Amino acid sequence: MQQIKKLKLLIVVAILVFGFGFGSSFLEARNSFSSEVGFSDIDQVDVYLVTVEPRYEVHRMFGHTLIRLVDNSQGIDIAINWGIFDFNESGFLFKFLKGDLYYWVEAYSFRSQMNFWKRDGCTVWQDRLNLTSNQKRRLVDRILTNLKEENKYFKYSYFRKNCATYPRDYIDEVLLGYVQKKYSDKTNLTYRKDALTNLSLNPFTYMGVDLIFNSNTDKPVSIWERMYKPGILREGLLKLNSMDDSGNLTQDLLLLDSKLLTESDPAITSRFNGYDLFSLMCILIFLISFYYYRRAKQNNPTYMLLIGIYTLFSTFAGLILVFFWTMTNQIDCVANFNLFMFWPVDIGALFVIWWLSRIKRGSMLFRYYCILRILLCIGGILGYLVSFIEQDISRIILYLAPIHILVYVLMLNFELNMRKLSSSK
Repeated sequence: MQQIKKLKLLIVVAILVFGFGFGSSFLEARNSFSSEVGFSDIDQVDVYLVTVEPRYEVHRMFGHTLIRLVDNSQGIDIAINWGIFDFNESGFLFKFLKGDLYYWVEAYSFRSQMNFWKRDGCTVWQDRLNLTSNQKRRLVDRILTNLKEENKYFKYSYFRKNCATYPRDYIDEVLLGYVQKKYSDKTNLTYRKDALTNLSLNPFTYMGVDLIFNSNTDKPVSIWERMYKPGILREGLLKLNSMDDSGNLTQDLLLLDSKLLTESDPAITSRFNGYDLFSLMCILIFLISFYYYRRAKQNNPTYMLLIGIYTLFSTFAGLILVFFWTMTNQIDCVANFNLFMFWPVDIGALFVIWWLSRIKRGSMLFRYYCILRILLCIGGILGYLVSFIEQDISRIILYLAPIHILVYVLMLNFELNMRKLSSSK
């Protein structure tokens, strides 16, 4: 059973590497507690914000947030986690891709969670929430209500409903909207730019997610919206003052007694972004092919390896983009302009390039196809440069557009040489 779970995780990671999504977390410790757990004396309860720093694994690149509830009088010490999902759920992968996968909140032993973090080498911060008795009661009641079976499930959204946004919203609720009001001004960041800073821990995840995000992720966001990231949530709350029951700010801070529970080396950002590695590989293949062509003094250089690799990539990317256009509820992935470059039929060019060139009409159709692919690419570049296209395709233009144009020019040249060879016979 454990091997099956690992296999499913590898499949999901593979999907994520090629650009599906991120930011999810899973049940890292068991020993679940019943939602009927009670806190008789709220003054004996301490509420903590627990923040796990990012790690290299795809599902941990944004870190994690939990709420810890401690009642020493009753010996209760539990962690509240809003990032639980089940690999064994029927249709898991399809629901995951469609954006229809339901997560749930669960309470479990904080000690077992700490043991997991220590074994896994995580850096974990704890901050006590400086709340009044009434605020703590409202927050705890809100959490316990959420833990009930009929309320615990929710449709996950990496920017809007995740392990950090639920604590953010509940804390803001007991503080009468103070957090959202304080951090409502728009910044110069977008969801795309903000997310890519974390995704740069893995170059190909960075590239994949950037490819599937649409223009919806390119609008300026506020710090409140950026609090989908556990680190930004903690950073923002650390700067706020606490509030009394009348809604007046006090001189004390909202987060007190900051404590480093466990520490490891920080995750290091990669120097590469995936685009550079892929484009460098394509350029090296092109140069090696050209070198052997000149050395062997052939009439026709063999660039089929480059053409094959790029068209395979373009086809796969196109299939994913079409899926997100037609079958997903992911609002940040539908209507993606990158289809102007990546078509799900590109791999077919490899099969038609050698036999359509022997048919005059077919040869013309193939030439028109290649010219159309080049013109659409150039048109997309111009559209972005004159701000006609709102979606951020700057990295596509910088790294992939030159390779794209080169590949289709090589296809045209290859087809022309084959026509000349055929006519000479």
